[in-house]
Amino acid sequence: MVTDQLIGRIIHNRFRLEERLGVGGMGAVYRAKHLFLDRVAAIKIIQPEQKSQDHFRAWFLREARAVNMINHAHIVDIMDYGETEDGLAYLVMEFLDGSPLSKLIARGPIDLRDAVDILEQMCAALARAHDMGVIHRDLKPDNIYLLERGGRRNFVKILDFGLAKVVREGRLAEEGAVFGTPEYISPEQAKGEDAGPQSDLYSVGVIFFEMLTGRLPFDDRDRDKLFGMHIYKQPPPPSHFVKTVSPIAEGIIMKLLSKVPEDRFADAHHLQEEIKNLQRIIPRREDATSIEPPKPSLHPAAPGARPRPIPEFAQWAIKSTVFARMVARAYPTGGVPQEIARAQTELWETTAEAARTDGEVSAEARRLETAEKRSADFKAQIGRKVEELSREVSKLGRDVVRGQEELESKRRQSMDLEDQLAAVRKDIERMEAIKTPPENLKAAYEKAGSLHANFIVLKQAVHAMESKIIKDREKQKQLEERIDYHRNELEGHIGSLEKEIRNARVNVERKGVEGAKLRKKLIGCASFLVEQLYPKEECRDLFVELEEFSKM
Repeated sequence: MVTDQLIGRIIHNRFRLEERLGVGGMGAVYRAKHLFLDRVAAIKIIQPEQKSQDHFRAWFLREARAVNMINHAHIVDIMDYGETEDGLAYLVMEFLDGSPLSKLIARGPIDLRDAVDILEQMCAALARAHDMGVIHRDLKPDNIYLLERGGRRNFVKILDFGLAKVVREGRLAEEGAVFGTPEYISPEQAKGEDAGPQSDLYSVGVIFFEMLTGRLPFDDRDRDKLFGMHIYKQPPPPSHFVKTVSPIAEGIIMKLLSKVPEDRFADAHHLQEEIKNLQRIIPRREDATSIEPPKPSLHPAAPGARPRPIPEFAQWAIKSTVFARMVARAYPTGGVPQEIARAQTELWETTAEAARTDGEVSAEARRLETAEKRSADFKAQIGRKVEELSREVSKLGRDVVRGQEELESKRRQSMDLEDQLAAVRKDIERMEAIKTPPENLKAAYEKAGSLHANFIVLKQAVHAMESKIIKDREKQKQLEERIDYHRNELEGHIGSLEKEIRNARVNVERKGVEGAKLRKKLIGCASFLVEQLYPKEECRDLFVELEEFSKM
């Protein structure tokens, strides 16, 4: 069995790697414990054999920046990133206690209501990501994590933005490079073309197909054949495999799986609207029950509940008292050996100093939490503003497209009427030239008048539609300028916010290191006293008491 050489390693004097959770093409993910704060995190770290590959570090940094810009409830939070002393790039992420969507799909087709609920959350996350100029490029069930949060099951977290494309940044790879997982890759990505927001939507279509049918639309062990299927082959309708699939859901899937990006939904906002419309008409399950949050207890602790653990340095104060009692028992008439007296005094003084340091660590931790919350709140506030504006831009864009289609139809009708009017006028000229009976000429003039009136109405409608499209486009432009303003506002402030957080982390780390040194000193003093006093029979019961305190 090969042991992981990174287990037990301390990252940046803050996190100890405790367990490897998984491994992928760009590194492994570990569960890690903060040395000085009560925090558990997931750390993605480049494996030692990959650290010489500069592009991996670049991808890591891009992932951190991308996710930090998005800041959405349904996207994994990245709290910190950097490089170790020996050049291993790492990301510190929130620890997710859940399972990937792929595990749920492996059980078979998912109930429509559950599938649509998962999909709606994914759309909300992708809408925010795309609004902030970030395209995931590798959406797949393994990257969709399902948690229980706030009494809600299947709470979605999208992770692994390692292959994300940040629209406002340059390329990290050569043109034509193919990114993504073959089973979920969009046709344009399979051809080596740039991925856009619609590329993520195609992957969403594959995932939705798989959730409802328990299988993929295209499947082949040969990577190149899979690429070819995505590029050229029309996908089978989900109802080909599951007859009871909702026709509306099937329509959404087939639109998402269109070969041409422009034939898919306009954007994630558009898709989310359609998904919400579908949610409204899905019959409620008979077994569906509302989940109420647990009521807070009116009592400090329920009977049989475990007592709250005593803080570490408070335990040391108690232990120091127990050691003082041991010394008093062992030497009731005085004459305490100098080295024991010195160790006892040092234990008291170090305990007091450790308690002060522990308080300082707590104070710095509160400052860190405040800085992190301020940063998160600001980014979330900007994100919501951008999202609201982008949703309006999305609707306006669709209105413009529909308006243009209707405008073209009206223009064609106008041209047809103009041709008909011209033909009638020629008939009138001919009829006047050959002295046509007045009643026939009157009918021709009436027809010309009717055509002319209809033509004028159409021209006015065309003009009104042209004016509306111009106004809508102008409004779109103004909204997009506001979106750019908020994006720049975020970029302008994110540096100072991250600097404040880094400074707070350094202070926590510095105080934590001081605490670690004092802890080592306390253990040294206690070990010496144990060695000197344990042989004393009169102290044995106090050692039992000391052992009980150590278990708290």
